[in-house]
Amino acid sequence: MRKIYSFLILSSLFACSINTTTRNLQPVEFTEIFTLKTDIKIEIACYNSIDQVTYIWETNTDKIHIFNREVEVNTIGGKGVDNTNFQKLSDICLAPDGDLFALDSFDNSLKKFNKTGKMTGKLLINGNLDPKLVVIALDQKIYIYDDKRNEIVVLDYKGNEIAAWGNLEFGEIASLELYNDLLAVYDLMNDETLFFSTYGQLIDQHQGRCYLENDQLFYLQRYYLEHKANNAKFAVNTTPWLKVFFQSPEIIMYDGKKLILGKIRYEKYSI
Repeated sequence: MRKIYSFLILSSLFACSINTTTRNLQPVEFTEIFTLKTDIKIEIACYNSIDQVTYIWETNTDKIHIFNREVEVNTIGGKGVDNTNFQKLSDICLAPDGDLFALDSFDNSLKKFNKTGKMTGKLLINGNLDPKLVVIALDQKIYIYDDKRNEIVVLDYKGNEIAAWGNLEFGEIASLELYNDLLAVYDLMNDETLFFSTYGQLIDQHQGRCYLENDQLFYLQRYYLEHKANNAKFAVNTTPWLKVFFQSPEIIMYDGKKLILGKIRYEKYSI
């Protein structure tokens, strides 16, 4: 029987919050790793820092482009019924080993591809689910946003459902991101980021799209990232950032003409 983690009493949940003062670090600059100028319209991008490979899902297609830094080395996917095709690509994310998982919400499967684009595995998901988003933890637990039940469903590495939580009447969930033992859920309809423990407890929530790293909280503004504590601005751009993908410690930012991969540099200070 699957475990259902209920949400306790709201007052006790909101007594919890992320402690952003536990490290004597302060962000000092956004350091650019590389820039990729591309005509590809980007839906989602992931970066494998081990092999310096970027995976890009092209908007309005079922195609995934694979880049080794600035050079495209392969394109995978496309509509079809072969193993390497997709019937309805709905999300991509990195596996713990840096390879790519692609979520096909039509046949309820996760397909795994290595850095060259070779398919290395396929995991079938319960057909009663309507999987929309996916993220995978280092312990190989799989977190899926189920659009049918409006819940976060947790699977083990074999695809067995072991937990389900989050029934707080989500609006429109646009992204899932993992920060160590926290799952960040961005609700586009309500324009807020909710931080859950990996056991389903609501830890904190903030208005807007937020990024958490090194106990530092950043807000995504149109042209930059803003540090909550001191309102410092990072990754300032002359045109609005259309897409931002937080993948601690890397950040992928896309403005419609170029994709920038970078990270925020910190310095220690004395208390």
